[in-house]
Amino acid sequence: MNSAPDTSLRSRLLTFTRGLSPDPRVEMNEWTPLLQSGLLDSAATLQLAEWIQREVGADVDLLQFDLSKEWNTIIDIENFIQRHRRTQTG
Repeated sequence: MNSAPDTSLRSRLLTFTRGLSPDPRVEMNEWTPLLQSGLLDSAATLQLAEWIQREVGADVDLLQFDLSKEWNTIIDIENFIQRHRRTQTG
């Protein structure tokens, strides 16, 4: 099993989350705290959830995990998507 990061996923995720930020001047990278810093509000988080559901290919129940831990950074979200893709496919 290849555990190399999906740079395409990371790039798409960064592009998408930058578009959700209310302040386009804020520099964002894969380690930027998105939720704990307040960069993403609740509406943006719901938009992110819809995007992640499309990536995973299944519904994601937001009440089944701690968003502030699982989705706080791009790296966290990328890991979440990869875990749930594996769950869905095998």
